[in-house]
Amino acid sequence: MGKNMAFTVPFLLMVCLYTSVIHAQSDDANFFIKAVCSESKPLVYEENGVIKGPGYDIAMQVLEHAGIPYSYEMQPWARVYQGGLTEKNFLVSCLGRTPKREHLFHWIGPITRKVEVAIYKMATNPLSINHLEQAKQYRIGVLRGTYSQDFLEASDFNKNNIYLTTEPDQLFKMLVKKRYDLIIVNDLSITTLAKKLNINPAAFEKVIFAFSVTENLAFGKNTAPELVKKLRASYQALEAAGAFKKLLK
Repeated sequence: MGKNMAFTVPFLLMVCLYTSVIHAQSDDANFFIKAVCSESKPLVYEENGVIKGPGYDIAMQVLEHAGIPYSYEMQPWARVYQGGLTEKNFLVSCLGRTPKREHLFHWIGPITRKVEVAIYKMATNPLSINHLEQAKQYRIGVLRGTYSQDFLEASDFNKNNIYLTTEPDQLFKMLVKKRYDLIIVNDLSITTLAKKLNINPAAFEKVIFAFSVTENLAFGKNTAPELVKKLRASYQALEAAGAFKKLLK
């Protein structure tokens, strides 16, 4: 009886350890990352059914290096942000890092250097604004659910003067049609969206600088810790190898 027990205990221990290893490997193989971004030309955009842009290229390199199955798709920003807050293993591949969002996501790494966000008006509009307080009395358009909306609200802009839109094209069109006096957008979007709408970029005039931000790859909190660790390691390895030097702008 004693000999049988002596044999059985280590044997069962080996079985348990083996089973644990197999289970861990199986779990890892079953991970799937859903990477999503909204249109943010020139950073990430879709052209003739093909997703392009330096932000997209960085995300692809990191995902491929990590070796975990994934998908990548474009969605309206409000859906992207909500997915990041609620869905499992959801990678927001174009998320501005702000104090409000700092503890809501697991941050993988930046896909831009500092991006400036500013308030713009039509160049033909005679408004004269020298500081932020003056801008608060005018109608201002902003994309719903963005860091620009957070900025306006944190800066105590009158809610009755804040007009929310869901698409960048609509934001610019409403300014052109004089439905808004001002819009708040990042500087990267002005030239590209103006060209897309066949408008001379010089038609838009920067009124005042608002803030700067970096766009990032970031997981929602409902993400397996192993995935966060793997993607961070992949990002850091690629960054150290100089893979992003030409892409980070």
